[in-house]
Amino acid sequence: MIAIYYHKNFYLSLTSILTHRDILNINKLESICGFHDVIRREAKKGLESIKKMEILEDVEPLEDELDNVAFSRKLTKVCTHSKVVGKVSNKKIIKFTKRHKYFESHPIKLNAEGDKFILDTKKSKEAFLKLLNDDLLRSELTKGEYESVAKNSVE
Repeated sequence: MIAIYYHKNFYLSLTSILTHRDILNINKLESICGFHDVIRREAKKGLESIKKMEILEDVEPLEDELDNVAFSRKLTKVCTHSKVVGKVSNKKIIKFTKRHKYFESHPIKLNAEGDKFILDTKKSKEAFLKLLNDDLLRSELTKGEYESVAKNSVE
């Protein structure tokens, strides 16, 4: 028996025998177990959190990516673990994008009023998720700016 846990609320148990080849094909295993549907459903919840922020001119570009499992995983992560969503003002978020070097090569357009983002490219969508996941950091010691997925709290 194989037990698989997902996000504390989801439990699945497989009693069938899986071959070594099936276990190596993680996409097949996820598809058989219905993980893609679970990820997509969780990503939709995350999308609702982003809608409530009212920081996007249009949320449809993110909705268009929900069938992309890799993107949906990132969206799920952002909205379940974000220290930005619902905690940092839109004004502060927009100001951050204007001064961090990452956005020079990964721009996110603003609307005419300058108060909402326009996600019109794949690159801007990915940058937006990094922004909400607080993956862009600045060292107090060196003043260098970094992209960092792993953030181990020292508190």
